[in-house]
Amino acid sequence: GRALASCHTAAAIIAGDLRAPLPMPDIDTGEFGGEEEPVEGGEVTEEAREEARAEVAKRWSVLVDRISGWSRPNSTNAANLMDKFVEEVANDESLGIEETDLDDLIAPAREGLTAYHEIERSDFDNAKEYQEARADAWGEFVDALDVDFSDLGE
Repeated sequence: GRALASCHTAAAIIAGDLRAPLPMPDIDTGEFGGEEEPVEGGEVTEEAREEARAEVAKRWSVLVDRISGWSRPNSTNAANLMDKFVEEVANDESLGIEETDLDDLIAPAREGLTAYHEIERSDFDNAKEYQEARADAWGEFVDALDVDFSDLGE
């Protein structure tokens, strides 16, 4: 109980996640205890998978809302946010999601971002065509952020 709580706190501090929730004692017993592991016979339950998918989708939604709300496209910040998302989700052992699974799901978004980033002014006759191409590419990138996480972790 208490050792488990201390391990979670220490792990959060070591990982640099000082925003991690601190373990709280049970209100009735005052004992520290973790949630039961979502496994039956060593296998991850479907309920646990669904909860993990919902949590990943929620985190992704925050990222999408943030990027979609920018007044100007910023491919560097978008790439950094996606990298941070993958790293945080893959490192969150409670979710049990592999980095490669995440990379596969968001690959179309990364490709769209790369296409936006690779547009060069010298490839266009005038600034208007260049700006239109960039606006179209950014729109395609934002559309590609619509990711379905329903098969994640299977």
